[in-house]
Amino acid sequence: MNIGMNPIMLNNNINPIVMIGNNNQQLEDKGEKIQLTLKSADEEFKIIFFDGDFPSDLVKKYNLKARLTFNYKSLIGGWSLKKNGIKNFSVIEVKNCKIITFQNARGDNHNLAFSEDFPIGLAIVYFIITYENPILLLTLLWYE
Repeated sequence: MNIGMNPIMLNNNINPIVMIGNNNQQLEDKGEKIQLTLKSADEEFKIIFFDGDFPSDLVKKYNLKARLTFNYKSLIGGWSLKKNGIKNFSVIEVKNCKIITFQNARGDNHNLAFSEDFPIGLAIVYFIITYENPILLLTLLWYE
């Protein structure tokens, strides 16, 4: 045991700059930088985030009280911004949301969260496309 020696000097093959650089590996795992517009009823501002960040990161950083929505659909907290469909120059809105529960013929319940101004007819179409057979939409179109 070498008491009093600098631990970095124990192994001459380790470059201390590389060791420091590896600590920044987390930044690379966050994905690409994207510019977003965060919009509420009162204000709108541009922010820079990573597409690998989560909606909860936005909520914490900006102390938001309402839900985050993109194209009327509430962002899913456990998904990254990229998985939620957020791309460079997307507009994320801070709105109150409504949760609509759909039940299919098998008795399965599906809770979907949309912004309050999302039309109910489109919510039904979204449910059919996502959880049911999209061919059912054709019957709605040709129904007299």
